[in-house]
Amino acid sequence: TLFQKATPGVSWYAPLRTIGDAITAATADDEIWVKKGTYTLTQPLAVNKALKLYGGFAGTETATTQRNIQANPTVVDGNNAVYHCFLTTVDTTIDGFTIQRGKATGTTDDDKTGGGIFVKSGTGTVTNCLIQNNTCTTSGAGVALSGNGAVQHCQITQNSAGNAGRST
Repeated sequence: TLFQKATPGVSWYAPLRTIGDAITAATADDEIWVKKGTYTLTQPLAVNKALKLYGGFAGTETATTQRNIQANPTVVDGNNAVYHCFLTTVDTTIDGFTIQRGKATGTTDDDKTGGGIFVKSGTGTVTNCLIQNNTCTTSGAGVALSGNGAVQHCQITQNSAGNAGRST
């Protein structure tokens, strides 16, 4: 269950069904609030407009300050089936998610890096996230920042990179 705050008429009671649907429906500078649960991906969450994505909601909040990330885990699961859980090419905030099982083992350079999160361009800010159990062929299994960005207050654990950027 997702709540896209900036869109009139969309609430916790009339949610979009997937995070990808929320990204598609959003306009630049929107916030996307994601309710607790596990969201298993069949394709990467491609963010190509400036957005702020927040996890950790129970589904009753009216402000981001009311969410409780620990009590309401919001899991984005690549299911070892997508090259990147998040792929961003613009200024993006990703806050309050567990990001797991992205598998960047493709044939192109871009598809060999950043199994969990790949900030290809733009500025990516990753905050308050647990990034775990992601893999890649080259570097940055958990998080790869090709653009500008910052990773703050995150736990990055049990990720495996083939050449560089290994973190455990």
